[in-house]
Amino acid sequence: METFVGAPVQRKDDFDILRGKASYISDLSVPDMLVAMIVRSPFPHANIVSIDVEEALALEGVVAIYTADDLGASQQHLASFGQFPPSLLDKYLPEVRPAPITTLAQGKVRYVGEPVALIVASNRYIAEDAAEFVEVNYDPLDPIVDSEQALVEGAADVHDLESGRDIIAQEPWKSWCSSAAQWDGNTLNYEWGKNTALDMTVEMGKVDQAFYSAAHVFKDRYHSHRYTGVPLEGRGILALPNIGNQGMTVWSSHQIPYFHRALIAETLGIREETIRVAQPYLGGGFGQKAGIYSEDVMIPFAARDLGRPVKWLEDKREHFQASSHSREQMFDAEIAVDKDGHILGLRFEVLIDVGAYHTFPVVLPYLGMCHAIGPYRIPTMSGRARSILTNKVPAAPYRGAGRPEVVFMLNRLMDRIAKELDIDPADVRRKNFIRPDEMPYDAGILYRDGSPLILDSGDYPGALELNLDAIGYDDFRKEQQQARLENRFLGIGMACNVEAGGIGPVEGARIKFNRDGTVSVHLGVVDTGQGHRTAFAQVCADELGMDIDKVHVVSGDTAGIAYSRGTYHSRGAVTAGNAVYHASKKVAAKLKELASLLLEDQVQGGVEVEDLELVDEMVRLKSAPELFVPISRCVGMLVPDGSSVASAVASGSAILGLPDSIEHGLDETAFFKAKSVVWGNASHAAIVEVDPDLGTFKILRYVVVHDCGKVLNPLILEGQVHGGVVQGIGGAMFEELVYDEDGQLVSSNMADYVLPRHDDIPEIELKTMVSPAPSNPLGVKGAGEGGTIGPPAVLVAAVEDALSPFGVTITRTPLTPRTILKAIRDAKVGGNNETCKI
Repeated sequence: METFVGAPVQRKDDFDILRGKASYISDLSVPDMLVAMIVRSPFPHANIVSIDVEEALALEGVVAIYTADDLGASQQHLASFGQFPPSLLDKYLPEVRPAPITTLAQGKVRYVGEPVALIVASNRYIAEDAAEFVEVNYDPLDPIVDSEQALVEGAADVHDLESGRDIIAQEPWKSWCSSAAQWDGNTLNYEWGKNTALDMTVEMGKVDQAFYSAAHVFKDRYHSHRYTGVPLEGRGILALPNIGNQGMTVWSSHQIPYFHRALIAETLGIREETIRVAQPYLGGGFGQKAGIYSEDVMIPFAARDLGRPVKWLEDKREHFQASSHSREQMFDAEIAVDKDGHILGLRFEVLIDVGAYHTFPVVLPYLGMCHAIGPYRIPTMSGRARSILTNKVPAAPYRGAGRPEVVFMLNRLMDRIAKELDIDPADVRRKNFIRPDEMPYDAGILYRDGSPLILDSGDYPGALELNLDAIGYDDFRKEQQQARLENRFLGIGMACNVEAGGIGPVEGARIKFNRDGTVSVHLGVVDTGQGHRTAFAQVCADELGMDIDKVHVVSGDTAGIAYSRGTYHSRGAVTAGNAVYHASKKVAAKLKELASLLLEDQVQGGVEVEDLELVDEMVRLKSAPELFVPISRCVGMLVPDGSSVASAVASGSAILGLPDSIEHGLDETAFFKAKSVVWGNASHAAIVEVDPDLGTFKILRYVVVHDCGKVLNPLILEGQVHGGVVQGIGGAMFEELVYDEDGQLVSSNMADYVLPRHDDIPEIELKTMVSPAPSNPLGVKGAGEGGTIGPPAVLVAAVEDALSPFGVTITRTPLTPRTILKAIRDAKVGGNNETCKI
């Protein structure tokens, strides 16, 4: 029989998507449905003096308008996802200041686009008209638009201290906030940084001693700019109250449906088991749809309050003004090396602009910290991370989540060592790689889940060598020199990284045989385009000996399985994939148990379960394949239909002759417990040609060597990596969320926020390495985010190499003509004017 795992199986849902037969949130409609629209703040920072909705309410077709004062107990500080585990709190004592979003703005707005009121009307046109008549009287305040500005003495407060004390005195905030904070009754003293949402330092080894003894210390400041995911489909919600208004069904374009269900239950005060949250097809997520948003609560609230279905869809302007941003980080970093370029220590401070609210306390700062050593042997490190509040859209994880920024910093330092010591950049990396024979490698710090950070497997030197060979690194310098004689400027860059995936603690899968002989795979993880409907069907089909066309995956529905953590952190293949594997094993065991009884009369001495195998939709004897029981026969006995049950009851007989020792049903659930993450890695290399007069460049070659463990489907993997690299190129070269000094977002539409076009993207050459993960039976690692991590570092390195005759140093993204021309000008006048504060 054909083996599906490892084969390039065409994605099962491609034809439906390409023919327009897939249903997205915008396609869903129900009778008596109302439409919602959000009134948003035009100011980045202002007190709300008054809100008058009377004129808007008088418009025909307007059903309701809600402000914070109308929400009652549902006006809350919304719970955040991704908190610090106790072991991290105890070891590193982070100072955490709570600044959660609220259901609607109350008393103050803190960024342009913050929700102020919710309009519910019979259609979108009426709702938009009504928004023009909602009168909000604002008293503008000075905005904070820069993380350094936020820390200046006398700067405005994004969140006042008194409201913070009120928040932190309540659970769950009290339980995870700084163990370094001092309590006095119900009063918390955290005067340590009024616009600082988090301050933590992680150290390993004797870093000061390493720097003192170093032959060389190199330091610089590195900027990663603000940009975001732009999925083709925006966010959306359709909430339907159940009959009698007892609970509800919510269709939502959200990556974590079980968290969304819990959030609805908590804020609306209804039982969680009465709520079903389900996902239709999602047109991309990239982490942006894993965030916490006011709409996640407001739309279910309105549906329950009005007793009618309510639907909301985000438009593109709202997407830029109100969906999460990411990537804006500034590193002051230095690296200590011996005379030969071996790394002795790394020291850095990073300011992370998290915008107006602190929604993912641990993810952005600490995921970067966990990837700061990369694939290199760095014996000592000191890293300080501060999350800074500003009057911008809140920041949250975006595909890669903190890793592209720190990988940019680390690989820029590696290239700096090469330049200063006149060593080839590849040789610097070769000197410092963690070797395969050192695996598993204990990095000496904790991972974000609180477990020890241990790199479990991989061949980092081998990945680089395969990459350099594929791109023709040894011959490139000759080509580069010849091009310069022709006044053409070619450059090559490389970047290496590790990537953690498969975070736990647990994920489940439910495998159910249906009466017609098909198999349903129920998952809580959400397919946002990764190919779940195919890859997980491949795992199940192999274990059950089924044709893959008879295996159907249903994901992202709380009605399908009891519990799930959802889709994020490249965890689907590792956690859900292995849960599918284990649940399929349980179903297979039951089929074998029944078949062993049915075959015992044909085999002298009977049949043991371990003597059977599932192949070609049969349960057959391994030693005598001609002896078998069709799986369809087993299904007919184990999964009777209603008529057979009724006739059996009427006659008083056993149902279809099923032995008394076996229970009915072929419906099994299994959960995979991930003790910690698994570690993939990648090596990126690119060749570019730069026009120093225009500050533009073109990517001529781009090669990626990627190791995500055992590959379930190479076709899907190639699509994942290619898509990630394209997003990384877009972020490195084109995409930028620009705020002016007044806190207004000036790139808030598709004309001003530039995405890469087809002719901007080279042919991406993918080479795959496989180092199976030792901690799960499938041997898989994460692949969803890997492609996005390397492009900023590798492209900056390549452009800088091309412009080396000008003495150029580039320490920031995006690589726009403005950035490149400024770097050339700075080199001409004596170097980079930025100041490193370490």
